[in-house]
Amino acid sequence: MSFVLPPDLTGIQAAIWLDQQLFSGRPIYNTGQALTIRGPLRIDLFEIALRETIGESPSLRLSRGPGPIGFDLQVLDFSKEKNPLATAEQWMWAEMRKVIPLEDPALFRFALIRVSEDQTIWFQKTHHIIIDETGRRLLSERTARRYRALRFGEPLSALNTATPEELRDIERRYATSDVHEADRRYWLEQFAQWPGPLLETNRQNTERAKSGCHARTTFTLKRTDFTRLEAAARTFGSTAFRAIITLTYAAFARLYDRYDIVLGVELANRSDTRVKQVIGLMARPLPMLLSVARTKTIADAWRQIDETRARNYPHRHFPVHEIARELGITRKGHHGLFDIIVNYVPAAYDFEFEDIPVEYTNLSHGFTAPWLVSIVDTGPKRDLEVTIDTDPGLIPSDVAALLASSVETLLVHGMEDLTCPLASLPIMPEATRAQVLGFTAGETVALPEEATLAMLCAAQAARTPDAIALISGGQQISFAKLHEQAARLARRLAAFGVRPGVVVGIALPRTPALIIAVLAVHKAGGAYLALDPSYPAERIRFIIADSAVPIILTNATLAPAFADSGARQLLLDTEPEHFETGMAEPVHAVADDLAYVLYTSGSTGRPTAVGIEHRNLINLISWGRSIVSDAELRGLLFSTSLNFDLSAFEMFLPLAFGGCIVLVENLLTLQSHNRNSSRRKAVAPSGHLGVRNDARS
Repeated sequence: MSFVLPPDLTGIQAAIWLDQQLFSGRPIYNTGQALTIRGPLRIDLFEIALRETIGESPSLRLSRGPGPIGFDLQVLDFSKEKNPLATAEQWMWAEMRKVIPLEDPALFRFALIRVSEDQTIWFQKTHHIIIDETGRRLLSERTARRYRALRFGEPLSALNTATPEELRDIERRYATSDVHEADRRYWLEQFAQWPGPLLETNRQNTERAKSGCHARTTFTLKRTDFTRLEAAARTFGSTAFRAIITLTYAAFARLYDRYDIVLGVELANRSDTRVKQVIGLMARPLPMLLSVARTKTIADAWRQIDETRARNYPHRHFPVHEIARELGITRKGHHGLFDIIVNYVPAAYDFEFEDIPVEYTNLSHGFTAPWLVSIVDTGPKRDLEVTIDTDPGLIPSDVAALLASSVETLLVHGMEDLTCPLASLPIMPEATRAQVLGFTAGETVALPEEATLAMLCAAQAARTPDAIALISGGQQISFAKLHEQAARLARRLAAFGVRPGVVVGIALPRTPALIIAVLAVHKAGGAYLALDPSYPAERIRFIIADSAVPIILTNATLAPAFADSGARQLLLDTEPEHFETGMAEPVHAVADDLAYVLYTSGSTGRPTAVGIEHRNLINLISWGRSIVSDAELRGLLFSTSLNFDLSAFEMFLPLAFGGCIVLVENLLTLQSHNRNSSRRKAVAPSGHLGVRNDARS
């Protein structure tokens, strides 16, 4: 198959043109938005304003031609429909699925949709080859300014913008310069060890290739949460955009359990004053190869992103598609250098046609990668819109939903503890968090006041000894087997002096041994202290020294890290399974005794100990049983680090009420289980459980 490129295309336009030819008849590069205009819009003046704005925007056409671009403005009236807004939305999405032929002189479609006497929607569909998000905002604002000049006599300044000829000349001079060759060498060196795609597939066989359609997940980021994110960025000496990149990277790293990822970060690419006014396509992605160890913190990832961007930015003019071509990536059928694009759009839609500013709805930013994460900021008094567009042929809807909930949670809470390792970041949907924060208002299951977790779990094991209590990979463990192993370890701990009030450190990977260790500590009457192996060594050393923990349960692989701790180590993988010497009968805890200790980041950033008593956890799981169905209890996901309160809920609710723990290492492990049988619930922060400020008292 051979193609003849039209003349006068820029490099990025040529790449889009060729890609569209490969996917002929598919709307893969349709971009669009809907602006809600409130007030008595004069349609005749609007059409004049729009046509004059198009006429002064030569970058909206692919080739030079005589006269203005001809186009139709559709005017639709859905105000008499039963649900005008729903009808309008249905019509717009149907239009977005229709391809715009590149042979058409007008590579855009506009419509005015009346939904009430004082509410009109301006529908805009454009081919990405002629315009980007900034260009669409400029087109919309310029049309509004011209409309107000016609309607109210307001002044309208002349448009001082770079011409297509000037833009192509800038690109030609760059392509023949020494800078271009230096940039080429830089990128080839950067990606000499390209880590490979996230999604192993031939792009010709995807849903995008078949129909051009994509799936979408959306949520709203509250302005107050974004303001806190901005403040955290300023404190860190960075920007909100780079904070968004960091948190998005963390979400994907957790989702795929992979920490070497290439992101495409969308840049406006409008540094020159006259280029800033171009109503056209200027944006391009900046590749960022990130590789942050899972044990590194969110602050470490942020610093790497700041440093990577600072190195890459001076080389941003080199075309990304040329890097992929030279490395042979596209020849192998991959989507390109990256499978993820992150796009932060600070585009203030604060202009108006009548007396009220327009309201923006994103219909599409152009589906150019399997994952496209867009955060649109339309004004300082408005919440932000987050959209996640995916190729449904590559990414199941439940995986997209997991990613969306992860991104949402991290944008809101991800900067609260910058010392948290990437692999231990808690991922909890905001809606669930809100439900949990108010859990005291819900009905609870009555439990004995003197109950402890050890008592409840042992009683359940006696009732259902043969039922499956724990699933981990291909391994299934019954209640009887789980408690038999925990009881044996508890007697060993009792011989080591563990009793009520004694804190035992647990430093184990996410295997059944972790659950057994927790149960054993409680059977011995003690309280457990999480020493997550993925946490920074310095933080672990501080926690051990501050808590003066006398015993650490660990394994031979992790033991050297605690050699100088002063604590006695019990290695669970080297203890004989039926070791019967050195045993003692445990002393049982009571409801007022400590159940576990955790360390928070503290108000100063210095880890601070808090202790949770058995009675507090009993209250929590008794409430939890009232909101979790029997079906949900039969497969409750345990994916949270032991360092977080949520882990106690995920462990003890099924163990105390006859459910089954589904132990996973990361979110994608869920795909090996029936997703309808494992549901994630949340737990209240320590402040809602009742805490001891001195965990060692």
